[in-house]
Amino acid sequence: MKEPEDSQEANSIRDKILQVFGYLKALNEHRNPAKRQLREHAWTFWLDDLPDHPAVQRMLIRKPVSDDSSASASERDAGVVLRVRRAKITQCPTPPESLREWLHGGWEKPENDEVRWIESLNETDDEGETVIIRFDDDEQRQIEKSDWVAIRDQWRTNELPARRAMRVFEQLYELHGRIERDSERLDLVVGDGLLSWQRPDGDIYHPLLIQRVQLVFEPKIPEFTIVDADFELELYSSLFESISDVDPKALGKCRAELVDTVFHPLDEDASAYLKRLALTLSSKGEMIGSRRPAPLQEHPVIGRSPVLFLR
Repeated sequence: MKEPEDSQEANSIRDKILQVFGYLKALNEHRNPAKRQLREHAWTFWLDDLPDHPAVQRMLIRKPVSDDSSASASERDAGVVLRVRRAKITQCPTPPESLREWLHGGWEKPENDEVRWIESLNETDDEGETVIIRFDDDEQRQIEKSDWVAIRDQWRTNELPARRAMRVFEQLYELHGRIERDSERLDLVVGDGLLSWQRPDGDIYHPLLIQRVQLVFEPKIPEFTIVDADFELELYSSLFESISDVDPKALGKCRAELVDTVFHPLDEDASAYLKRLALTLSSKGEMIGSRRPAPLQEHPVIGRSPVLFLR
């Protein structure tokens, strides 16, 4: 039976539309190929590099959220990935006046583990003669040194994480301005499931699970909060579109499984999914747990190491 002309015309139009979309898709992939290396993105920050300080509150591996209305505040706050307040910075305790001239520069910086001391100084006696004064010649000076060094060491122990927390705040401050200036072009995302795979067509070192997030600034506190955006969890499957030895049907099942999931890239439940995904990529694929895989793995290796990046 001959197909009606209007049906033939509809099929012809559909085919032309599909050709146009196929061309546009290929053109986009050519102009904007999937980034295989995390370092290729505009900005990156590893969450497991965050300092241990009260100004930094993080959720590295999260537990499932309870639906109970009496759930704890931390459970109700599951959409928060990171909070960073401006840490309080203090100055190094001032050394006694008697020690000032015996100190090399840099004693006020907590990055310097040890204070450098001058062993001897030249002075002039009452007769105008030059004499050598050694630091150790004065017992009281040695006692003052010991007491001040102990105070400085304790200050340094407390100050180093505060300084690192402050640097994180400053990085987020700079990032916030950058996103404000270019919000239509840049997305802030959190990723996990870091894949390392050495490939002849281009090595891969990139997270596979990606969630869009928002950077919120509250200047009255001041505090930055990174929260989940209203977007679905993504599988970065475009990495594999040009890899012929990855089964597209099996990868499609992984994408479909992700549509029905309720977990987050930072959730504990993501580990089981990533283990299945590693075996989907290769019979020798491996999930190694909560650590970054080494680069240039011969077979696909996935590790848990959450990272923020701009794309």
